[in-house]
Amino acid sequence: MENDLSVLVLHRAELHECLLAAVPPDLVRTGATVVDVAQGKSSATVSYRTDHENEGVLTAALVVGDDGIRSRVRGSVLPEAGAPRYAGFTTWRGVTDEPYPLDQQSESWGRGAVFGLTQLPDERVYWFATANAPPGTHHTDERDEVLRRFGSWHAPVGDVVRSTPSESVLKHDIYSHPRPLSPFAVGRVALLGDAAPAVTPNLGQGACLALEDAVILAAELAKGEPVERALAGYDADRRPRAEQISKMSERMSRLAQVDNPAITAMRGVLMAMIPSKVAAISLARTVAWPSESVKPAGCGAGREGETP
Repeated sequence: MENDLSVLVLHRAELHECLLAAVPPDLVRTGATVVDVAQGKSSATVSYRTDHENEGVLTAALVVGDDGIRSRVRGSVLPEAGAPRYAGFTTWRGVTDEPYPLDQQSESWGRGAVFGLTQLPDERVYWFATANAPPGTHHTDERDEVLRRFGSWHAPVGDVVRSTPSESVLKHDIYSHPRPLSPFAVGRVALLGDAAPAVTPNLGQGACLALEDAVILAAELAKGEPVERALAGYDADRRPRAEQISKMSERMSRLAQVDNPAITAMRGVLMAMIPSKVAAISLARTVAWPSESVKPAGCGAGREGETP
């Protein structure tokens, strides 16, 4: 059916463990910061610095930059690309320390503020909150700030926040890359995840896009063509979808974060008029994947049109 949708919720720490378990441990080097990337005719070289201020150089046929929204790799190969821009709101995130069964998962909108609740497989709750605020604003205890802003919202918002250790509450200002998006590949360097298209989190597709990027990049490289041609295919496949998700996420963020009382009231009336089935179909169309150029196979495979 057109509105079939399968959603997998997974804590990022568990995803990291899964990915690390799939490669030999001596291939992973942590605590290293990219300093520069240089390219030659047949290779690319990464200069890096470790936590201990030791410097090193790695040379390979291909470099994949997946180092976040302020990617050093991106800055090296695309110095002309626009800097990330502030989306106008900040976000807090947390996971309850103990299981907290929910009657239902939800996302609630207020004036310039949003609060979401999602049940994890182990029955803990992942929650997030957003609020319009100047960039760089911090508080002594971020959980107390969340409770000040959201503690009086509907149950179980306050209880869920109080069930989360203060030290584990994360706060990040939201930034995104300007559109049109820059290329996802330059020569022998590919950009992946937030290093390529950092989007606002309003559709919950940031990490999903990164996983999709990895699958398409692997599929293009598996064709056995020269690296530059494989990366051109990767860029051609991924950039249009990322552009679409970025545009939709930005529109959703403007709608969700509006704080004008009259517009907020009108928004509530209009949202209540949208049938849940229509909303589900719209979401299914947005997150439908994989690309036509690759079919799911092996671990985690699902039917075409489902979201992994």
